[in-house]
Amino acid sequence: MRPATVSVGHVQSGQPSANVLPDQARILATMRTTDAQDRSDVQDQVRLLASSQAEAFGLTSAVTITAGEPVLYNHPALVERMDDWLVRSGIDVTEPMRSLGADDFSFFGEVVPAVMSFVGVTVAGHDEAPELHHPRFLPDDDAILDVATALVAAYLAGAEIIHLGLT
Repeated sequence: MRPATVSVGHVQSGQPSANVLPDQARILATMRTTDAQDRSDVQDQVRLLASSQAEAFGLTSAVTITAGEPVLYNHPALVERMDDWLVRSGIDVTEPMRSLGADDFSFFGEVVPAVMSFVGVTVAGHDEAPELHHPRFLPDDDAILDVATALVAAYLAGAEIIHLGLT
């Protein structure tokens, strides 16, 4: 599965008025994919949708795409070795998952082998932990230890792939 999303975050049309039809409108959105070719395809489809909708009503459209973060690439050899170190350290490793979250971390992966991983955490006093960007998100000490263990596992995995020449 290669997911993609287009999230509309802002729609603006004219000035606030109850009886004046605006002469233009603007939509701001975020496009995210897990594959570089899919990103290009989604951008093409957004352009086609905008021009087709405008043409259907005798209007014109313009699509401006501002490049964001590159597609996140997890280095396979680094992932494999990191998983091994995590298991040896007593951390449960789950099946890989793809996230459509955007993060500037993906720029690192364009320069050096990288892995972005998710570490499940608990928050004291909550049956269901508040999500990462929630104001009450405060991981407990065990979660901090798990994150530190994951960082050490990534470091050791990186040292191994450099030593073995797998970069």
